[in-house]
Amino acid sequence: MHAIEKSLDILEAVLKHKEEITITSIARTVGQRVSTTHRICSILVKRGYLYHKENGGKYSLGYKFLLFNGNIANTSINIKTEAFPLLKELSKKISETVVLAVLDGIEPVDIISVVPDTILKATPGLGTKSPFHCTSVGKVFIAFMPNETIERILNSMEFTAYTDRTITDFNRLKIELNTIRIEDVAFDDEEYIMGLRSAAAPIRNENGEVFASVCYLAPSIRVSSSKMKQLAPLLKNCAYAISRSFGYNGKKLPGPGLLSEKSGTY
Repeated sequence: MHAIEKSLDILEAVLKHKEEITITSIARTVGQRVSTTHRICSILVKRGYLYHKENGGKYSLGYKFLLFNGNIANTSINIKTEAFPLLKELSKKISETVVLAVLDGIEPVDIISVVPDTILKATPGLGTKSPFHCTSVGKVFIAFMPNETIERILNSMEFTAYTDRTITDFNRLKIELNTIRIEDVAFDDEEYIMGLRSAAAPIRNENGEVFASVCYLAPSIRVSSSKMKQLAPLLKNCAYAISRSFGYNGKKLPGPGLLSEKSGTY
């Protein structure tokens, strides 16, 4: 029981701080040794309740809290309650799996999924994380980040080729991110998993900031590349409806300009 109390003390300390906090500050706040605090925080990070920024060494609340309270996304509305009916409606219309994802620190992670009643279907597990360069969810998140953040992420990540369709070229990905900024939708044409296609659209808050995304996943045997794009308007309408419930008024903030190309292949 004492260990549970220590864990809860740590979570409350991070929650009350409202910003990123160092391990030393957490330990001081809860009155524990740094070594003990670090051990407990490591477990909480592994379970998704805390997020650890490796470079800065600071901690913040993880994606698991979005399952309970939308306040983590700077809103008083419960994201699960607001989004689920719209996700279910979209899944019913297109007869495919629909997923809502958020950022856990800077990594996209699935937190809600609606799976259709079909024999052949995609069944992602909650907590699944999506690579930026080869998934529709990853692309739609990184596309709307500030240019300097995109540059930092792309320069530090490995462009792993998961299939023969995976984008491994720095400039090619930048061109696609520019297109996503214009069209408000991203596609994964069997780039991460052969036999699976997906599309994702951004969900914005009242300030026009992208804080979540909605996507559908479909077996490629049933959804061709052309049909994947034909379903995009339904996906974008769903994302817009969810955004409206979070105070988005339809006026997109002036986004970052076009990304410049950089020579080289990764």
